[in-house]
Amino acid sequence: LPDKLDDFLLPCDSQYIQDLYIIGTQEGIPDRREWEIRLQETLGPHFVLLYSAVHGVLHLSLFIRRDLIWFCSEVEQATVTTRIVSQIKTKGAVAISFTFFGTSFLFITSHFTSGQGKVYERMLDYNKTIEALALPRVVPDTNIYKSDPCE
Repeated sequence: LPDKLDDFLLPCDSQYIQDLYIIGTQEGIPDRREWEIRLQETLGPHFVLLYSAVHGVLHLSLFIRRDLIWFCSEVEQATVTTRIVSQIKTKGAVAISFTFFGTSFLFITSHFTSGQGKVYERMLDYNKTIEALALPRVVPDTNIYKSDPCE
């Protein structure tokens, strides 16, 4: 883990603080709790960890400003494994969805097949992820611009 996360999360040239921080990592955190504590320490007491989702080596955290927590719905999660052997969770995706002030959000962190010559395999991983993520289930979809999932 880096010694300081301030430059990453709180750049000095920012003139305001964010309402939400959604941080996704792949193969980077040996101790999930230590990572979440470090993020919390960096963001300070005005933020709370609303939700944390894990799928193998994938991790997704949702931090929200403490005073705005009442305007966020319950969070849903889904995972997809793109490897043939599903016990090895090094490739795939983890997603969370929720509404915030009546607007629906979906965040995905993914780790697909690596290698310069494996673009086709990555596209297959992407397509499998989009088809298999069943979100939102309960969270209302507020998107007024409906599009075809194939797009």
